[in-house]
Amino acid sequence: LYNLLRSQEEKEAQYIATALEIYVTGSLNVFNHKTNVNIQNRIVCYENRPHNYDAWDINIYYDEHSWEVDDLVSSEIVAEGPVLTKIRNEYRFNKSRIVQDVVFYAAMDRVDFETYVDWKEQHYMLKAHFPVDIFYNDATYDIQYGNVRRATHKNTSWDVARFEVCAHKWMDVSEGNYGFTLMNDCKYGHSADENSIALTLLKSSTEPNEAADQEEHRFTYSILPHSGDWRVAASPEMAYMLNIPVTAVPGQGGKATLPAFAQVDCENVMIESVKRALNQDATVIRLYECYGERAHVTLTLGGKPDSVHAISMMEDDQGQLPVNGNTVEFDIKPYEILSFMVK
Repeated sequence: LYNLLRSQEEKEAQYIATALEIYVTGSLNVFNHKTNVNIQNRIVCYENRPHNYDAWDINIYYDEHSWEVDDLVSSEIVAEGPVLTKIRNEYRFNKSRIVQDVVFYAAMDRVDFETYVDWKEQHYMLKAHFPVDIFYNDATYDIQYGNVRRATHKNTSWDVARFEVCAHKWMDVSEGNYGFTLMNDCKYGHSADENSIALTLLKSSTEPNEAADQEEHRFTYSILPHSGDWRVAASPEMAYMLNIPVTAVPGQGGKATLPAFAQVDCENVMIESVKRALNQDATVIRLYECYGERAHVTLTLGGKPDSVHAISMMEDDQGQLPVNGNTVEFDIKPYEILSFMVK
């Protein structure tokens, strides 16, 4: 049955095959029929005993002692409907317990891992690994107001030293017409080599806190297999959707209108923050360009402002902008950060 389903092109057949594999084995194997690319999920525990700074350092040879977290205690389908399907897997590792809800969506290719961990181990580090059948020499990592690319090979001592990389909401590896984005809502230690990418989930040290991380944890990480690169997949927007989910509020029978306070017409421009001005009765809107591309942007406000001024990061006035009703137009450069004072 599994092989028959995998041979079908229909997305529904692929979802059923993936759910069947998780239900039987507890492991995830995502197969994209259009590109014949396979992506797997592994949870691995490593011994973690750094020479110095127990709570902060990771030794470069940490991967010499590792154990697969594959003791599957139970697996059950806990939600099934037209929007999503959710499969709950419970694992045991020594004294610890891991429960993952693997969420598949009907309308998008993102797969969520809603994770609960009751961690009771010392000097262990837990990582989620994704071996990927993709050709790449570097990975792209999300940082505040942009992203950076880092090599995944080990040609120089600098490359070797980057075995663990800090990133914010997402990282991505891509080849010419296919790629893979790994997203998270609160875990920032990433690693990548030429065969797989990984996310550090827990690191239980004993100095200065003897019981660091040895309690209950709840977090979510997600994968997004995609065509093209991370720009085509809109990975920054998808990562924001994971970190800032939609909030449901009571409606008025379909008659209520809730205009956005501010929005832009370019997918490569992100409104990062909205705040009160420091020294006056006004609102500051800060946005940035995230694709490395120039753009002409129209900023649409929820109401007609009295004035809009370009300002510096310190909120120094840099000149008034022309306003057309409730819209403002401006140009933005690659990875540029712009701030506006709205009165």
